[in-house]
Amino acid sequence: MLFIISQILAFVGTGIDLTGKVMKNKKGILVCLVTASALFVLSYVFLNSPLPAIINGIALGRNLTYTYLNSKQKPFKSFVIPMIISVALTTLAVGLLWTGPFDIIMIVSILLLSVGLAFKNTLIVRICLMFNSGIWIIYDFALGAFVNVACDVTNILINLIATIIYHVILPRKAKRKENDIVK
Repeated sequence: MLFIISQILAFVGTGIDLTGKVMKNKKGILVCLVTASALFVLSYVFLNSPLPAIINGIALGRNLTYTYLNSKQKPFKSFVIPMIISVALTTLAVGLLWTGPFDIIMIVSILLLSVGLAFKNTLIVRICLMFNSGIWIIYDFALGAFVNVACDVTNILINLIATIIYHVILPRKAKRKENDIVK
């Protein structure tokens, strides 16, 4: 029964996480990441998997802090202390609960997202999210978690589509519209 609950939580969390990838602004992305992280923590708790539960708990704390800082329009330097804390806690957790060399990917993931999500520019945020999914492909493939690999690939594709729409197509349309008004 706990396994089924875990899978339902992971499925809903993945859906919310994927929804966040298509959000136009950083606030929407962060709100979805907060919700998804909370569901992933619960999912791993029900699986009795402490390291992924702790890592997602650290991500949840970071994402909540970043959502607050973002809502207050704080500069990048305000994100440095939460960034350092999340990476340090992740490194400590991985060191204490080490299961193998692929655990290093969790540290890299937290570092990458801690830095990437601190930027105001959603293009940088999206690029970091794509790279993060890319490194999880390696981790999930090594574990034989092929459904997770498919989710990681889907994450990259949705991020890529959102990047093209928000950072290429819409700006070109706006520029064309602006040029038409000037003429």
